[in-house]
Amino acid sequence: MGDNQAQAATKGTGLGLAIAREIVEAHGGQIVVESRVGEGTTFVVTLPVEAPGARRRRETKTPEGAG
Repeated sequence: MGDNQAQAATKGTGLGLAIAREIVEAHGGQIVVESRVGEGTTFVVTLPVEAPGARRRRETKTPEGAG
């Protein structure tokens, strides 16, 4: 029974990384992958502190009381 659970955990469609990459890139970030046979894989996700375009949106808002 333990073998079946391990096999089920390793099966998938292979879409997880592609979906994660799309989400991260949509937020202005990147994913870096490093893999070594027998050692494992490292994923590094880097995201900006501020979303792309957020600064521009903040600067174009009319200050309260003005207008």
